[in-house]
Amino acid sequence: DAIDLCLGEACRKFDYSVNEMMQFPKISDWKNHGLLDPNELSDTFDTSVLRQPAPAGEHPRVIFTADQLPEIRQRLKDSRLFRNQYMAIKGQLLQISPVETDWIDIHKKKYEEHYVEGRVVNRRYGFHGPWIRGWINMLAEGKEPEDLKGKWNEKNFKTNKRFMMHLLPWEALRCLIDDDRKGGARLGKALASICRFKGQHHWDLYGPSEKWWRNIYQLLGSESIGLACDWAYNFMDDESRVVVRKFISDITRGKLMLGADLIPVLPACTNNCIILELSLLPLALSIEGEEGYDEKAYLQCLNAYRKWCYVATHEDGAPYEGLTKSTYKSMWSIPLLAHGEPIIGTKWAYNFYRKFMLGVMTPGGREFVFETEVTSKLPAELAFKYAHPNCIVTDWIYTMTQIASIDPKFIPPWQNIRTSYGPNSFFDFLVTLDPLDMDKLGTDADAGAAWIDEKFANLMDHLKKIKEPLTYFSEFRGIMTARSSWDPQAAFLFFETRPMPGGHTHDSRNDFVFASHGRVWGWRPDAPEGPSSRRSVILVDDVGQGHQCVAGKTVRFVDREKATFIVGDAKWAYCYRNSGKGRGRLLNDFTPNDSRFKKCSLPWMDKPWSELPGWLDGKKGGDRHSWVEQHNPVEYAYRTAGLVRAARPFAVIVDDFKKDNDPHRYSWLLQEPADVDFKSKEILTGNILAIHLKDRSGRCLMIAMLKSDLINSLESPLEKMTYNTGEYVGYGKTPVRYDWLRVDFPNMVVLRLRTLLFPYAEGDELPELELAGDFGAVTINWGGEKSVVEFEAQEGNRTLVKVTTDECIEVG
Repeated sequence: DAIDLCLGEACRKFDYSVNEMMQFPKISDWKNHGLLDPNELSDTFDTSVLRQPAPAGEHPRVIFTADQLPEIRQRLKDSRLFRNQYMAIKGQLLQISPVETDWIDIHKKKYEEHYVEGRVVNRRYGFHGPWIRGWINMLAEGKEPEDLKGKWNEKNFKTNKRFMMHLLPWEALRCLIDDDRKGGARLGKALASICRFKGQHHWDLYGPSEKWWRNIYQLLGSESIGLACDWAYNFMDDESRVVVRKFISDITRGKLMLGADLIPVLPACTNNCIILELSLLPLALSIEGEEGYDEKAYLQCLNAYRKWCYVATHEDGAPYEGLTKSTYKSMWSIPLLAHGEPIIGTKWAYNFYRKFMLGVMTPGGREFVFETEVTSKLPAELAFKYAHPNCIVTDWIYTMTQIASIDPKFIPPWQNIRTSYGPNSFFDFLVTLDPLDMDKLGTDADAGAAWIDEKFANLMDHLKKIKEPLTYFSEFRGIMTARSSWDPQAAFLFFETRPMPGGHTHDSRNDFVFASHGRVWGWRPDAPEGPSSRRSVILVDDVGQGHQCVAGKTVRFVDREKATFIVGDAKWAYCYRNSGKGRGRLLNDFTPNDSRFKKCSLPWMDKPWSELPGWLDGKKGGDRHSWVEQHNPVEYAYRTAGLVRAARPFAVIVDDFKKDNDPHRYSWLLQEPADVDFKSKEILTGNILAIHLKDRSGRCLMIAMLKSDLINSLESPLEKMTYNTGEYVGYGKTPVRYDWLRVDFPNMVVLRLRTLLFPYAEGDELPELELAGDFGAVTINWGGEKSVVEFEAQEGNRTLVKVTTDECIEVG
């Protein structure tokens, strides 16, 4: 699957022998190892979106073609959603204006004037007007602005020129849609000057480089140059076209796209920089077929994207990386579809939405459980809706990316133009009809809310009708989600063992999220790459898992009609942390298959991480995943979690933890949303500790901890604790408020804790619990039904669990 690399070259470049290399099958051969055929298209894929590129020299061509312009202009008249997006673009473009009063003080009157003229000004963000001054006009005259002299070699995110680079393509698009020939000519001349100055002053920084890497795209704002060239091309004079075309040709010719030649094996091809550096794609395609065009640049983008889609995301839809860095960046599939490449239409890619996103969706449909947080903020992966227009699941999830737009007074926020990345939103109206048909709602906000509710009800009815499984399980990521029904009020349990170490991850193996009665209880607060204290896990003497820790392990998974359970082993995650160079490092001899419940038959899944290709350079034994260092040694760290689908559903959490033979303080954490309050605590018959939480709508959660004499104190450890901390939360973010419930178990050698979670509404009948013996079964009488959960402690090992409702489920 490598570009221009024969077997011998690949062996030399990546430090593998020929025999070792033969254990890395091509992606196209994965179907011979029990995996889904990567090239198999989904039945939901609309093949009519596959097109062929426009003839050489015709523009626009990268995202859409000239014959689509009349339709796009009509959409902007007919669609409220698209009008709002376009008004937001025009509002941002006030920064282009050299007239100071356009941007220096956007008070209410000025805002209203702009709105009437079709420009949405988001006053919250304000304007960065002073940076632009007369730059565009000066550049159009061929002059180098004084403010930019000596700064062309600085990365865009470090200088104010990043705002200019981000806005260039949107100004070109505005001129194209509005047929503003004067503005388009000005933009074209300015773009030519930018290319000339970048090329004249600092060519040595990116010209000779053989790699397309962040030091290039962060200097260039490369996709901005490509898209601005494509959309302004018809306004440019011949001289400007020659300058821009030559610059694009010179910086793309012969470049090696990150990921294009890597072996399609974990953890290679999982780097999120691959999809960021696909900025090369619109840049290369902007001169496709013209003088200086290097087809290899396009083919490398295609190969890199293909490998990233198949290696960094599993066939079950779950991504490898954390945060939101494993989104498909599906905008780049739009130009690929225009070249007849249906990656986004394959079952493999489609499962990201159809299985993973649906699986991690909470019962109410508005929030999703990601590595970073439980959130309603979703990446607007338009291409999935574009490629699968009639899929009701894709339709709902895409609706959630646009839900704020149902308010007729909605003002679209500015896209993030403060980083080094180029424009990657507002493509919606360029490629498809209004996917949500919002205009039929008129200007009634209540009608919009009712429309959303009807949409979701239709989704629930559809899932019930097709008997959609109530459980989603990703062997790849160790994610289990189980729900009691497809209903907004259903009980829902999310649990993650995370057998894949990933990148940008949280220290949270065996973390869980619980929801019921239309709300989330135990959740994931926003803490990118944060510590274990920000998740619902176990701390030992206030110390959690190693940062960027090694993989967790899925020990057991049982899915039955009446209950779904999973068992995770987080021992490695506590014992080790990721190791950088030059420290006390230990070779990581765990294999990917060591962490899985069911083994994968790909040959390299049985190779130690230390022998797999590095995530960045692809060489054998690359840094980060090949080495670990000791962190917080423990003998065992098991957690069993399950959802019981009784008449009144409840969850079971069992912790078996031992650090060593000395006594320690074990802390059980439950992260809570800020609107949840501590209600009460009591001791029930049988020495059962019951903690009650309550939200402001009268929805409650009862946390029953069996054998409560294990708890040393019933006072201070049980109060809900709110704190503001300066502790590391990732990426230098300002510390934020976190709420948690913390129960401490001091002076204990072994922690064997059995916890039951019972959601209820205030005034409801509470469960009656009867505990047999010190460590026996608990009988639950609730909702007119009896359930029995039996526990069998194993010396030096995890507790075995058996659940009986009207069927018997042995978790084992």
